[in-house]
Amino acid sequence: LNFYEYDNDKTEKMSDYHISNLADCMIKTHPTNNNDPIPQESNSDHKRAIFDTCWVATNSTASQVRTPETELYFKRLSYIYSHIREKDIKIINIFAPYSNIIDNQLGGAGRVQVWKEELAKINPPNPVVVDFRNIFDGKNGDEYCYDVIHLNHNGAVLFSEALGDYLKNNLKELIKNDKK
Repeated sequence: LNFYEYDNDKTEKMSDYHISNLADCMIKTHPTNNNDPIPQESNSDHKRAIFDTCWVATNSTASQVRTPETELYFKRLSYIYSHIREKDIKIINIFAPYSNIIDNQLGGAGRVQVWKEELAKINPPNPVVVDFRNIFDGKNGDEYCYDVIHLNHNGAVLFSEALGDYLKNNLKELIKNDKK
């Protein structure tokens, strides 16, 4: 019995592909591209995962403002949050790290501000928002990413340590100010 079935043991990393942006990602990892060999530390499944998540990021809105789609998303999220609060569970919102190549596409300041404002509406009165998007600062973040939006094992360890430190250092404050 493995209590950690969800544990990510994948050590492959995006940095092996030397991808500079989403367009470059779509070319280098495209299933029909046989000109760029699969790096020795990677495999065809990893290459496909990178391509698939690059495709999703490329076809996601880069809008830094509210749109009808974001309004619908937060309406649906509010239903989930309402159900969680009914069970008297504290909600901690976390912005997790992801690949450097989508930072401007999906993680810009305007988009984060929309998230913070909407989370304040659907999780009042004191939403807890913890931003771990920059835990790889000073490092090549793609060393810690399996694909564009998922961490590899080393990234998961770094993220888990940062989250554990945050909880350990803030637990008393989180409980004291707990107004769900």
